[in-house]
Amino acid sequence: MDLDEVADRLAGYGRSGAGLIVVEPADPEAELPVFANEVVPRVRALERARALVAAG
Repeated sequence: MDLDEVADRLAGYGRSGAGLIVVEPADPEAELPVFANEVVPRVRALERARALVAAG
């Protein structure tokens, strides 16, 4: 699964009503920076795009 797929899956959880998602990486020191710098911004972009479509 690539980073875009991870972001899409997480955004989908939010669309389904999840208010909290707990992430437990196997190697936090290696994976948390990637998650914070690469995945979270993608999820936010997906959510912004969804909000614009819903408002338009």
